[in-house]
Amino acid sequence: RWTLSARASTLASRASTLALRRFASEDLRARKRRCLARLQDLVAGLAPALAGHARIEDEGGEEEPVLVLALPSPGPTAFDLVLALQDGAPAIHVDPSRVDEGLVLLRALCLDADEPRVIARRVNAALG
Repeated sequence: RWTLSARASTLASRASTLALRRFASEDLRARKRRCLARLQDLVAGLAPALAGHARIEDEGGEEEPVLVLALPSPGPTAFDLVLALQDGAPAIHVDPSRVDEGLVLLRALCLDADEPRVIARRVNAALG
């Protein structure tokens, strides 16, 4: 048991180190373009009624773009959406810092190319 657990831990550590090296070596402009493309893919996957409530904010500089989803009312609240995404499978963690304003913030920094579609499906299901 211990040998298998130690091996899994070693593999996870190596994967984390590799991911960190890739992240650190990525050009800032390339990273921003990648994040923006992922967020655009996410918006494209949202139901039309929801897409109209989504906007991508990019203030320039070093900050990454962010997708701001303003939830229409009546319906589930921003907090309800945060919990539904977090408690579902796979768990999706979003930025809950503005739920009191009815907003859910989504960031794309760590997303793989296929994940925006998964997130869009989950948002659609939670709010559909």
